[in-house]
Amino acid sequence: MMAHTDQLLISKLYEFGRLVHSRSEVITHYGTKSTTFTFAETGVRIGKLANALDKLGIKPGDNIATFGMNSQTQLECYLAIPSMGAILQTLNTKFYSEQLSYILQEGKNKIIIFDAKLADLLYESKKSFSPDLVLIAAGECSNSNLSDVLDYESIIANENSEFDWPLLDEREPAVICYTTGTTGEPKGIVYSHRTIYLHSVAMATASNMGITAKDTALVCVPMFHALAWGLTYTMWAEGANMILPYDNIQPKSLLKFFETNRPTFALGVPTILKDILNYVKDDTLDLSFVRYILSGGSAVPKKLIETFRSKCNTRIVQVYGSTESLMCSISFPPSYAKEDEEIEWLSQTGTLVAGIDFRVVDPNGKPLPHDGTSAGEFEVKGPWVITSYLNGKDPHKFHDGWFRMGDLGTCDAEGHVQIADRIKDLIKSGGEWISSIELENSLLQNEFINETSVIGIPDEQWEERPLVFVVMKNETEFDPNGLASWLKPKFAKWQIPEYWVKVDNIPRTSVGKVDKKQLRKLYSEDKLQISVVDKSTI
Repeated sequence: MMAHTDQLLISKLYEFGRLVHSRSEVITHYGTKSTTFTFAETGVRIGKLANALDKLGIKPGDNIATFGMNSQTQLECYLAIPSMGAILQTLNTKFYSEQLSYILQEGKNKIIIFDAKLADLLYESKKSFSPDLVLIAAGECSNSNLSDVLDYESIIANENSEFDWPLLDEREPAVICYTTGTTGEPKGIVYSHRTIYLHSVAMATASNMGITAKDTALVCVPMFHALAWGLTYTMWAEGANMILPYDNIQPKSLLKFFETNRPTFALGVPTILKDILNYVKDDTLDLSFVRYILSGGSAVPKKLIETFRSKCNTRIVQVYGSTESLMCSISFPPSYAKEDEEIEWLSQTGTLVAGIDFRVVDPNGKPLPHDGTSAGEFEVKGPWVITSYLNGKDPHKFHDGWFRMGDLGTCDAEGHVQIADRIKDLIKSGGEWISSIELENSLLQNEFINETSVIGIPDEQWEERPLVFVVMKNETEFDPNGLASWLKPKFAKWQIPEYWVKVDNIPRTSVGKVDKKQLRKLYSEDKLQISVVDKSTI
């Protein structure tokens, strides 16, 4: 006799969390004030939001964009919008105006729900707004150029708290997130209800995150980053209390949240963790109540893991994945690991999670043995791994049913994964991608530059930063400040390089390609006269 089949929907995760974990809390720290809502109270607000959106004409399949920091409002949107059959489209607050404009045009959104604090950034993309676009602000919107903005609290205030969630097909789109990738416009990644449901359940298991209603999570990674690494729905369904810091991710604020809210686990990129250590300096910091700090987005230095263990009495656990694949591996030490081996295991990329099919392939796409030594490109597939980008972009990223991760490394017979290098010359800075190719293509449009190449170099604060090599035309004066300022209209400020070096020529390989290995060698041998731009002046 077959078991009863039912649709795996976000609305079911939502209703379960609201019913079973009604006393769990969502705490948002806005700086001068904070709010606390139980899951039951949050559920009331979610029902009201769904009814308000319904009155505004939203139907299943319509796109609604959100543009905001981690907050109560964002969580309500993440649960209400897909549950009512609409599609949630998360916007990265670090995208510059041209990227936002492109995404808004591609998404054909009916509504944008945004933090009023980000009104000026949103206005820069106003040219891409459709005539009937509805804007809803969380907080008081002071930008007079954005007319007819609705107030979030006002539109939900008098609505009914009950909503009849539609029965959807679990394979229908629920959420669209975006990645900048390597070149060109941002690429849309569509998660179905089934994708999110299965990933959420998998991450809660004891051998993965082990999240329960006894946990309190400090969520420092942006929710728009692949739904806080896919854990937003896990935390709700499992009843974990959530501490949402809004934009208060400075060390002083985070340490206060640790002290007052005493989270049992936290999520944050290595840059944030380094900032905390730099802030406390030589003082000790007792975080023994924290079971682990999940860190990802870029490799976590072994020294950082060691320092947190010795100085803070807690451990950093690495997670490996991408927006396209969500979680693939976690660096929890295996059961047979000895106590003095823990740091070594935590410093590795991680062990595969159940549900992920993983292989290492050679340049011809032939699978290599999982022997811990045969290095090749990582490819993954599984119930939460995408099979194509929105509108079929970059089909070369998909190979024989597998997604190409773009990383080079090994996997052993027991599923322990280790990255050796990146396939592409992407620069990971503070958990965000910077494309060296996009910087190079833009700089080559400058009339005074003859040749250029960009590599990533280690940076104590940001993990990596771009270093620009330039060959000037006709003995033109080398002005790094001017060149950095020239990039300002094309890139977000955090993407603009501060490190520049003038060279007579760019080394190339035998087939005429730029030899970035040689550039990295020049840097490592300390043979360069690097100019540093003061970015506060541009």
